Amino acid sequence: MFNIPELMGQFQKMKQDLDKAKESLSSKTTTTEVGGGMVKVVMTGDLKVQSLIISEELLAMNDKKMLENLVSSCVSKAIETTQEMMQSELGSLTNGMMPFLQGLKF
Repeated sequence: MFNIPELMGQFQKMKQDLDKAKESLSSKTTTTEVGGGMVKVVMTGDLKVQSLIISEELLAMNDKKMLENLVSSCVSKAIETTQEMMQSELGSLTNGMMPFLQGLKF
């Protein structure tokens, strides 16, 4: 059976570790580009767009639809890339608790 005080201590430690990891993630960034680098997005680990860079070449094309598609694609790709980074960082913290979590009924 579970030792409740020990389990609560482990949950508290996991919460503290997760809080530290979240704080750390907010200072990390990912850079994503599409269209051969014509559009770049820099996103923080807490999914905030830090910068959006559009090349002069793309702007000179004066193709609104292409610009919209590339920006949308780049932001979506940046979210996906950043979420993968988050998962790799946060996943290691929660893996140790999975046997306990699976045994509990919520």
